[in-house]
Amino acid sequence: MELEERQKIINTGAWAKGLKKDEQFIACIEELYEVHYAKFLLTASDDKEQREAIYMTMKGVDAFEAHLNGYIESAKVERHNQEEEKDER
Repeated sequence: MELEERQKIINTGAWAKGLKKDEQFIACIEELYEVHYAKFLLTASDDKEQREAIYMTMKGVDAFEAHLNGYIESAKVERHNQEEEKDER
């Protein structure tokens, strides 16, 4: 992998880590969960279609957060690899 690609991985990981620490982002994610949980509670127990839609929305938020975590982990691995390469020189 070229140096430019490797640096992009590290930069993206730093961006994702910063985003996950951002107070406005945290508040937004928490609000999404709260709003959708409240919507879920307001649905009838037999309203399968509405409950599934709410569930899928929340799974999408979970997937987004997992994707950010993937960026962070990839950056950690890349930084580790770069440190090992420095040590080998």
